[in-house]
Amino acid sequence: MARSTPARLSRPPAKGLLILLEGTRAPLGIFLVFGLLKGWWLFEDEDVRGLDPWIEPQLWQHLLEQSGFTDTEFVTDSEDVSNAVHSVILARGQELTPAAPSISPPIQKEKKATWVIFADSGGSGRSSAGLELAAEVEKRGDCAILISMGEAFRDLESGRFQVRPLVLRIYGK
Repeated sequence: MARSTPARLSRPPAKGLLILLEGTRAPLGIFLVFGLLKGWWLFEDEDVRGLDPWIEPQLWQHLLEQSGFTDTEFVTDSEDVSNAVHSVILARGQELTPAAPSISPPIQKEKKATWVIFADSGGSGRSSAGLELAAEVEKRGDCAILISMGEAFRDLESGRFQVRPLVLRIYGK
């Protein structure tokens, strides 16, 4: 699995960035709980992982470099990367050379994409990031459904709704 993960990602978009959240070392208590689960032991690359499902950061870096990724960095829950239990792994994909122009024109997107965006009301001198995102989505021709917090469910206008959080009931029919 470890070898197949970077291999599947070895063709990210030009200058693409891989962001991977991975457990990189297990506290002993984890084995007592999760080690009893059948799925815990389903990995097939013992030569990479050893006797448990974790891969150390240095080995992740090596595997990613073998697959063509560069600039691998780790954001960890400890100062010493080798002691990290959880790691966010960042790696840059290969820069792809542009393909030769094709004879036929590119296929145009016929169907608009629909985005469901949960928006806050902004605050502290800033506007709502959700409202800004919805404006960008609509500017590029896609549909944005904007959901914000309110006192009750309300259909405000086309594609804009308010919902009351933490209420366990079905809104509408």
